Amino acid sequence: MEHDNSGALAFTDMGSSWTKVREDARKGVLRKSDPDVVDVATKFDALIRYTCLRLGQKLGTEVFPQLPRRQLQNPKERTAELVEELVADSCLAAKIRIPDTVADLEVKCDLRGQQIHISVTVPASGHARSETRVRWLMRQLSDDLENVVIEASGRGRKLAAPISEIRADEKVLAPETDKEISRFKITHIYPMGVAKSTRAKSSFIDSVGTSIDDFYGRVLQRLKPWTPPAPKLRAKPEERMQDDQYASTDLSSMDSSEPVTASVAPAMET
Repeated sequence: MEHDNSGALAFTDMGSSWTKVREDARKGVLRKSDPDVVDVATKFDALIRYTCLRLGQKLGTEVFPQLPRRQLQNPKERTAELVEELVADSCLAAKIRIPDTVADLEVKCDLRGQQIHISVTVPASGHARSETRVRWLMRQLSDDLENVVIEASGRGRKLAAPISEIRADEKVLAPETDKEISRFKITHIYPMGVAKSTRAKSSFIDSVGTSIDDFYGRVLQRLKPWTPPAPKLRAKPEERMQDDQYASTDLSSMDSSEPVTASVAPAMET
């Protein structure tokens, strides 16, 4: 597919509206009625599909955007959702499904902050203590990861901390022993390509693809779901004493240890 004669075209341009929309997002003046916003939303959706195709080629499996059924049946709903997010938060977001991974890969492009957030939300382990659940997750993450934030959440709690602080003290995510952690969200923050040149549009495209590849290789493919350990055999009970080990004169469980005094019937009066 990478060969010039394959007929497959690379996605290299976010369109003529990209520069204007990016600048309006930084100023916070985006409008849903602006056709440029709709055009960028459509282009971003195409970029995600192309990125899935390219990643699937590298992995040798089918990678595809994870969308609700209604958006698969009606692409205009997907575009409308992207426009809403872009106007409200200056962000473009998507989910990618990669077979046999612990969870979907999440992409969030923050046009105002000029950052790309790649994340995954994984269920916590079944260990009894929250601190042990944090330790279970940290063992699966590479020691050279930086610019990573981990959020631990559950019923009645949500805490987040940089990975460097968690390495120093795992209790940062589990300060209260009575608050159970049910899931972790791991987010790697990447710089967004916004080079001020004729390659500004393709710079953003390259940064999205590079960020997704890096996160998958360094984080997502290393994560495994927790499985409970196999039940262990119980210790062999002590053998009961055989019948012939008891003497006929031994007391039974029905006998009393107190001496028995024979009772004498009173004499009948005449």
